[in-house]
Amino acid sequence: MAIKKYVAISYCFAFLFVYFSSIAYALLSTQINTSFDVILPQTTAMNATSSAILSFSSWSGSLGLIGIIVLIIAVLFIIISTRSMGAAI
Repeated sequence: MAIKKYVAISYCFAFLFVYFSSIAYALLSTQINTSFDVILPQTTAMNATSSAILSFSSWSGSLGLIGIIVLIIAVLFIIISTRSMGAAI
């Protein structure tokens, strides 16, 4: 029988992984679209996220830097999620 506490922790971190990876995609796709003239699909929410980040900083590289940081955090969340699910079993 799985330990329910670790299963709950695993699902929470898996949700946070999905949330942070979507934020990272929004930021990095905006940076790639403006830097390399590539059209990556975006939504209105993605444009709102990137414009909110850009409103705090006038430096144009801030989207890429914050996107990479958020991507690293998302990878940490999926690692924690898999380890806690492994501990639950």
